[in-house]
Amino acid sequence: MTSAETAYLFRHALLRDAAYELQPPGQRSGLHALALELIEALNGGRAPGPQRNEGGELRCVPHASDPFAKELAMHARLARADETGTGLECLYLRRAAEHAERQYHNDEALRLWQELTVLLPADSRTEPLRRAGLVAHHAGRHADAEACLNRALENARAGGQAPEIATTLSNLGVHMEQTGQPGKARECFEQALAIWRREGNRAAEAVTLANLSALLLDQGHHDEAEAMLAEALELHRAAGNRKFEAVALGNLAGAQLGRRRFPQALELFERALAIHRELGNLPFEGVVLMNMGIVRMHAGDSDAAEDLYRRSLEIHRSVGNRRHEGITLTNLGVLHQNAGRLAEALPICESALSIHREVGNLRGEAILLGNLALIREELGPLHEALEASRRAVSIHRALGNRRLEGVCLCDRARMQVQAGSLAAARQDWAEGTAILAGLGQGETIHEKAQLLRQACERAGHESLV
Repeated sequence: MTSAETAYLFRHALLRDAAYELQPPGQRSGLHALALELIEALNGGRAPGPQRNEGGELRCVPHASDPFAKELAMHARLARADETGTGLECLYLRRAAEHAERQYHNDEALRLWQELTVLLPADSRTEPLRRAGLVAHHAGRHADAEACLNRALENARAGGQAPEIATTLSNLGVHMEQTGQPGKARECFEQALAIWRREGNRAAEAVTLANLSALLLDQGHHDEAEAMLAEALELHRAAGNRKFEAVALGNLAGAQLGRRRFPQALELFERALAIHRELGNLPFEGVVLMNMGIVRMHAGDSDAAEDLYRRSLEIHRSVGNRRHEGITLTNLGVLHQNAGRLAEALPICESALSIHREVGNLRGEAILLGNLALIREELGPLHEALEASRRAVSIHRALGNRRLEGVCLCDRARMQVQAGSLAAARQDWAEGTAILAGLGQGETIHEKAQLLRQACERAGHESLV
């Protein structure tokens, strides 16, 4: 653009603003009211308010005017000569925030929810604060997420709003779990569960059971977690909640996968996938495809696994799901790693690590660091392998991921042998095998013992096993 064109546009903007300011306030208000009316009329009339969905949450059904909701909120604000337009401004601010969420524009959605919070009276602020916390969590802005969720919880408790208290506790539990605070997460889930049972809200009870079971699975409590998932699945079916039924099927499949029951896991994932596709639930379809890739990888079908991972990545990128993009990249890196294609695996794993740190996925970061340690063990330098393993163990320990902590310690024992640090190797091996034995992971100990013997033999040391 030439300087003359730039100057013309600048003068044009000044003229526009000057013409606007020359209008008397009452006339300006009328023009905004007319603009509001015309935009609504061109997009199917006034958009409705939020409605409760099958999970009991207030959500806005998409409307043709949603792409213009932010503009409509502005016109509603400027159209009023008194406070009578406040409700309409809040309606469209809420719809703008939800539209931004659906478009995965998390920063804009967070700003809009916070703007709405300021407009509302104190007894109506729990919901926008909670939603702001969720958006901040998904965007990886964890300090903002925790602050918003805690404010929402305080607000709900001050108003004695039992359902809002329980919903916020569940959201806070998920946040605590994924940011390395498993004890606080369990406390939140159990408090929420008690409230839903007192309220007789079986659908919300089932959702909270699923959240708690995911935490228990990570900590190696498989029997307790599977019992909760089975109960949640039956509750969803009884309530006719197809979306949550599919989520519960996927969670139950994940539990089977954790126990290496691959045919059962695949069958459950396929059932979940069919429901998500029926409902058009694209983000969850991407998650299930990734998990099916894990099953195929363990079954030795690398080509099918890679295809599923690629399809999953395409979906995650299309909807802006950075968290699961990082998780899927991690699994793709593992696939290449297991096939001995370490040079290909390394950049994929480094990209995944960057995403995990961006979104604050501590569990994903720890898993990825454990994988990178194994790659560096082969490609070098060995000191980078040991450092990655040290950091992985530290995070797993903080999160309470006992099985993965034990696996990483056993792997690090082998690396310590290669580095000539036999005392450290003995300590890591003793700690790692004690953890795995306590979890009934005898097969994993046997596999790691074989690798440790080979490392000792190559280094010319007496076996530590």
